[in-house]
Amino acid sequence: MTKFNKAIRDKIPEIIQKDGHTCNIQTLSDEKFIIEIEKKLSEEVTEYQNDKNPEELADILEVIYAIAQLKGISKEELLQKANAASKDTLMETLNIEIVDFTEDTLTARMPVTPKVYQPDGVLHGGATAALAESVGSFASHIFTNTDEFFVRGIEITANHLKSVKEGYVYAKASFLHRGRTTQLLDIRVIDGEDNLVSICRLSTITLPKKK
Repeated sequence: MTKFNKAIRDKIPEIIQKDGHTCNIQTLSDEKFIIEIEKKLSEEVTEYQNDKNPEELADILEVIYAIAQLKGISKEELLQKANAASKDTLMETLNIEIVDFTEDTLTARMPVTPKVYQPDGVLHGGATAALAESVGSFASHIFTNTDEFFVRGIEITANHLKSVKEGYVYAKASFLHRGRTTQLLDIRVIDGEDNLVSICRLSTITLPKKK
C-alpha cells in the first residue's frame, strides 16, 4: 500500500474510491492538524517555485485560509494586518486600503476626494494609476519570499474610460503571468456602481536583496 502521510482535501478519499481504490484516512486533532497543514503550505510553495503554475497560487491561499481559521484569525484580521503594512507610504497618503481577496484576486479601494482631483474637479488619472500599481505590486508581494527578494513595478499602462467625482473607486488585480522574475497583472478599476473606470496593466519584477 502506498503511504502519503500528509494532509489532503476533503474530497480526495471520494476521488480515490471512484477510481476503484481504497484508502485509510485519519482525522487529526486541531493541534496535530496545524502541524500537518503548515507542512502542506511548505509543499505547495515548493511546487509553485518549481513549476510557476498560477493554479498553485490558489492552493497556497487555500492553505493560508485554513491556517488562519485554525489560529482563530478572521479574514478581517488578515486585511487589517495587510493594511498595517502600508503605514507611512503613498497608500496611506491616498487612503488606499486592501478590502478583499480571493484565491486569485486582490482588491483595494480609494476614496475620491479633492485630494485626488485634477483641476476640473474629477479623479486624476495619476491617482488611478497609483491605486492600480499599489494593488498590483501588493499582489506580487504576497507570493514573494520577502526575506530574500523584493518587488518593484517596472511598467504600467492605463486606459481611462470614465470620470469620477465622489465615492470610492475599486481596483481588482489578477495575474496574467506569474514568472520567477517578472509578473504581469490585469487591473480593473470600477466605481461604487460597478461602472468600469479604467483598465490597467502592470509589470512587476522580483529581485534578490543584497546580502
